[in-house]
Amino acid sequence: MVGDDPVRTFVGKYSITNATLEDHFLHPGFVTRRVFSVDQTVYIQTIGGGWGYMGGLNNALKNKVWGDDVDSLVQAHFK
Repeated sequence: MVGDDPVRTFVGKYSITNATLEDHFLHPGFVTRRVFSVDQTVYIQTIGGGWGYMGGLNNALKNKVWGDDVDSLVQAHFK
């Protein structure tokens, strides 16, 4: 669990996955973010979803949570 958010986090070499636990308002749900490079350009792929009682709100706000500001910080780290 990360802080007060009931998720389990799995860390790979170039990815991180957050999977919701039963107490989470999006459970069942997950988000995987993967960093990769093509032609010396760094990309971040985000896939996942939440199907709990707040799943619709989660989908509506996904770009604010995982927007360009967050991606820019990660991309800068890999340059």
